Amino acid sequence: MFHYRPSFIEWLTLVCMFPIVICTAGYQLYGSRYFHDVEVFAVTTSLIVAISLTCWYFHFMLIQKFAAFFPTFKDMWKRVLAMIWLDIIVLKINMAIAFYGFDAVHLFGYEFVHENFVFSSIIGITVTVIGITLCETEYVFKKWKESLAMKELAQMQYHEQEFENLIRQINPHFLFNNLNTLSSLITTDPAKAEYFLDELSKVYRYLMRNNQEVLSTLGNEMQFIGSYIALLQIRHGQAIQFQMVDLTSFEDRILPSLSLQLLVENAVKHNMARKDRPLQISISVDGQERLVVENNLQQKPGNVPSNKIGLSNISLKYKMLGQPAALIEKDERTFRVRLALMHRGEVEEHHQVLAHLPA
Repeated sequence: MFHYRPSFIEWLTLVCMFPIVICTAGYQLYGSRYFHDVEVFAVTTSLIVAISLTCWYFHFMLIQKFAAFFPTFKDMWKRVLAMIWLDIIVLKINMAIAFYGFDAVHLFGYEFVHENFVFSSIIGITVTVIGITLCETEYVFKKWKESLAMKELAQMQYHEQEFENLIRQINPHFLFNNLNTLSSLITTDPAKAEYFLDELSKVYRYLMRNNQEVLSTLGNEMQFIGSYIALLQIRHGQAIQFQMVDLTSFEDRILPSLSLQLLVENAVKHNMARKDRPLQISISVDGQERLVVENNLQQKPGNVPSNKIGLSNISLKYKMLGQPAALIEKDERTFRVRLALMHRGEVEEHHQVLAHLPA
């Protein structure tokens, strides 16, 4: 709480505007005596400055709290109105301490005059509303710069992911493994070979189509992952086991395209899968309606090559959509990733940033 550091614009409002408030209050307290009597001026100014600095510090600290409660551009008017009400309350407290306090101790013979108290409060509120306007302008400009920087980063990440998706589509290792499996099945089990070829075509069709899509529904992702899992299970048999709960009620929820496949692929890539020690992957939804992809940890020996894009790229997309990043949980036995499942309305405000990325 006490680690708050005022910004440059907040210091600027203090230096430029507080003299107006202080001089107005001093004049309303003592009239022309305030400017002509050195002792009255020095003591009164010192006390008002001490009171005002304390109120000012907590004032702007609370403004930062309001900015956290109302962070988006659509919340700007809520944020401004909240700050104006806060401004009125803080100024009233500030003036009340000065006027009623001076009256209570009869400092330099001062007696409370209600009209002077009201006038000083109005001037103080007017000046600090101007300060709030400057601070809000700085805040909006700061968010605008962050948005530009994030868009540039997203474009870079987008191109990296697009390249990675393209590699995944034509990955010789993935393709040859599946063709070898298909070749074996043709001679041993033609019916299963036909099924395998059908699922393989679905996987490649979805990869090529959704390479250009930013978001997808959970229903579409689950249909795709069903085909992807079918290929893995035919290739690995009982070495990989999948468990999926019924997610029908969440089919219309939104998530970044190909996220589910990336998490399953990540589990297979980094873990051993043997018949006597099967890799177990589960897909479910937790109590907070987040998608959960979990696997038992039996990591492959040595360092498995990683493109370092996957999870960070998913988290970046969630951040740009105004959602929490992917939550990664890992212990000695389990690796788990939780992804927010969004309603369509939740992404409308931020989706345009992603939607305008180059195709």
